[in-house]
Amino acid sequence: GCLDALGPNRATLFQHLNAALQLGEQRLRASQAGQVDLFGLDAGPEAPAGELELPAVEEWSEAERLQGERDTLGLFLTGHPINAYERELSALVSGRIVDLVSAPRPDGEPRFGGGKDVVLAGLVLEVKRRANRTFLLLDDRSARVEAMLFDDVFQEHRDILKKDAILLVEGQLRWDDFQDDWRVNARKLTLMDQVREREARKIMLRWPANGQGERLLLELEEALRPYLPGECGISLHYQRPGASATLSLGEDWRVKPTRELIDRLSRMVGASGIRVVYGPRLDG
Repeated sequence: GCLDALGPNRATLFQHLNAALQLGEQRLRASQAGQVDLFGLDAGPEAPAGELELPAVEEWSEAERLQGERDTLGLFLTGHPINAYERELSALVSGRIVDLVSAPRPDGEPRFGGGKDVVLAGLVLEVKRRANRTFLLLDDRSARVEAMLFDDVFQEHRDILKKDAILLVEGQLRWDDFQDDWRVNARKLTLMDQVREREARKIMLRWPANGQGERLLLELEEALRPYLPGECGISLHYQRPGASATLSLGEDWRVKPTRELIDRLSRMVGASGIRVVYGPRLDG
């Protein structure tokens, strides 16, 4: 990440890393051997030994970049995986984790009762099994909270309970006397990508005013076709000084809003140029 400025993007630098290392080794060997130039003069360690061209390749998606940071450093450096859903969360959750767990300890609540129903989203940092219960540590970049699953809930959702999964969790938020903190008793868990595919109603794109509209329309058609037919509409918003317009594509262009499609559209219009719109929150 600290070398990002050396090339057009991180994917390009990584693509040409082996060639850069080979060039560096060649220069080192030439310097150590006292290589001379055509006229018999010592080239010296400062003499150029050829420059490496870096043809640009398509940048990694945010998910790929963050996973690379996690694999290399053990942490996310330039963002958080939940950022890909951040603009959508208000339509899906009761609140961010920090808002849910910052409430003071309840007074007079029955030890095994009370609590309130919540919906939250988070990245799974840990999965632990103890006896007939499973515990997930969830992180949404604002804070962390532990979710507990009884065995019937675990068995129903075991295929998606993996580290680094991003889940929408429905359950009851209660104060846990044993750990002296808030905990969620989870009843239902869904991968965020599945929530998006099931409940998204429209993808709104802010069309860049860069004078390349015709080329972008061709790219948009190419991007959408593999995800037809679906239930999610597409709208384009274009704005420039003195004029703006919004165009909704017809029913034939309704798509399946998969993670791959969202990533591809984000690369076309920028992460801030895309918004996923949901209908009323669906219970159950």
